[in-house]
Amino acid sequence: MPENFGEFLKKKYWGEEEFRKAVEKSAEGKKGVSKPAEKIPFYLERIKKVLEKEKWKEFFKKISLYQRFIIKPENIPEDYFKNVLLGNFAEQKGYSREQLKDPEIEKLIIDQFEKETGQKFADYQIPEKEKESLVNQIIENQKKSLDLWLDYLTSDEAENYPEAFRYWAFAEMLKLGTYDQERKEFTKRTEKTVAPFPELNPQALSIVLDEIKRKYSKEPSGLILSEEKRKEFQKILDSENFNKLYSFALEYVKSLLLPEERLPITKGEWRVFKKGSDPKELVKAIQGFNTGWCIASEATAKSYLSRSDILIFFSEDKDGKPTIPRVAIVTDGSQISEVRGIAKNQNLDQYITPVVEEKLKEMPGGEKWLKRTEQMKKLAEIYLKHCQGKELTKEDLRFIYEIDEKIEGFGYKKDPRIEEIIKKRNIRKDLAKVFDCREDQISLTKEEALKGDIKFHYGDLDLSSLTSAEGLELPEEIGGSLDLSGLTSAKGLKLPKKIGGYLNLYSLTSAEGLEFPEEIGGSLYLNSLTSAKGLKLPKKIGGYLNLNSLTSAEGLELPEEIGGSLYLRSLTSAEGLKLPEKIGGDLFLDGLTSAKGLKLPEKIGGSLYLRGLTSAEGLELPEEIGRNVYLDSLTSAERNELRKKYPHLAEKIYPKP
Repeated sequence: MPENFGEFLKKKYWGEEEFRKAVEKSAEGKKGVSKPAEKIPFYLERIKKVLEKEKWKEFFKKISLYQRFIIKPENIPEDYFKNVLLGNFAEQKGYSREQLKDPEIEKLIIDQFEKETGQKFADYQIPEKEKESLVNQIIENQKKSLDLWLDYLTSDEAENYPEAFRYWAFAEMLKLGTYDQERKEFTKRTEKTVAPFPELNPQALSIVLDEIKRKYSKEPSGLILSEEKRKEFQKILDSENFNKLYSFALEYVKSLLLPEERLPITKGEWRVFKKGSDPKELVKAIQGFNTGWCIASEATAKSYLSRSDILIFFSEDKDGKPTIPRVAIVTDGSQISEVRGIAKNQNLDQYITPVVEEKLKEMPGGEKWLKRTEQMKKLAEIYLKHCQGKELTKEDLRFIYEIDEKIEGFGYKKDPRIEEIIKKRNIRKDLAKVFDCREDQISLTKEEALKGDIKFHYGDLDLSSLTSAEGLELPEEIGGSLDLSGLTSAKGLKLPKKIGGYLNLYSLTSAEGLEFPEEIGGSLYLNSLTSAKGLKLPKKIGGYLNLNSLTSAEGLELPEEIGGSLYLRSLTSAEGLKLPEKIGGDLFLDGLTSAKGLKLPEKIGGSLYLRGLTSAEGLELPEEIGRNVYLDSLTSAERNELRKKYPHLAEKIYPKP
């Protein structure tokens, strides 16, 4: 990217009215700002602030992204349903969908279909229920693939990309349709595109960033290419066409080595690339391998090494030399922020878990990752049973359907083995076995979930359109999330005993009389709650707890455990506030002006926000903070005193001197 990334985006989008208006609005009232390139950073900062807040991010997805970019049911071509039908029928007859591209085989399958059904294929009408199921699947797949890009580009890992690059990559990705294997690029996405959004490959994405940066700094390409390929790539680079650049990078990554026959061999060594070391050494060590890691390019490797150590395990190649990268661990010396493997979506491959487990045992902060290694070993056992056609026990089913806990892998997306196993199973039959109930007491759709007498609902339940809970009978347990964001009153609301995902009660102004589940697997949104009166929260919340409208801690009894962030931005006093000993994510207490009565948790996994604090008197910082401490309203002298008092946190106190 050019140093002035405002110029880069100006060149790309200033001619688009929507972009121009949004930028102008973001820069309103900013003194000395007149040129478009000077205004654009304010627009990027506004987007960043919106996406930092989980609720706003979800709102942005639903209201802006989904409505604009997810296919509408009426736009799905009728031919698509016929093709799916034919593909399913072909598979039943032992043919692959790829074979259907052969006109002779296609004719053979159609003839068989017509013979068995007694109907002309061209005239066959797909049952509405089956069509509805396909429509839902298309929409869900598009949402998931879009979410994957947004979640990755707003994650901690993506902080290593400049904001302008993230904006450009996401905006251009939204324009891409299916991948054309012959042309080696994506088609243009239209309102009738059925395919999910493109594959996300962090290694390919980082290559695009690296090469753009090299172009503007007039450095030679970092790719190892033949003369012919080099000339082809140079033309693409000069065009700055994201579609062509990303497509080229994907093909380049796929061409790199990944010697799968060597994966069972886990003998090797760990190498440490220290903070501040030369990123070229890191890139050189993993260059030539399809790891999927963004640190495979110099730009992102440099960004990572500016603040962290990176440990990489190399297993032995055919010559007995440790050259094959298998796992990368990112650490600041006290906390581990990432553990990435080389399997799909950066998960660990099926052989390497014991090596990772041993390393984590000896590393500070490794204990919180050890549970994941146990889960990966259990998943590997079940996957082997699945591949061998063996029967799964009730315990296996509880695990694979994540009844008791979420399976946390090491990648940025769920381990693909989970979906592979479930896809081949009878979900309703499995869950009826798990819950010792009838199959009709397991719901898979919204309509089934609300009919009553449901023991377990598989998946999410979106009831955001409801404004009243009168007459609402929810399942006893919900495996996914429950969205009741339209309710302003808890009257008549009886919640499930257990919710595996998040519970959204965004508009609820009073929770008096409402009985929460003892445990919520995901986040709990109570953004509009102004009083803690009558509020009895779950003992454990796996994700965020948002109580941003609460102005007083009176009567507030927080959960014993919060896995994500805790939002208490409107609290003006810490009086009566008893925080959990440990918070997995960020702690937002921006409204506090005084530390009087404030006892912070011993451990905060993310950042601590005390931006409104005007005095450091009485402030005792935690023993452990994963990221940063924001103390914007303190004087620089007070912040320096805190740096002396807490030397282990000195580099994490912001603003920096």
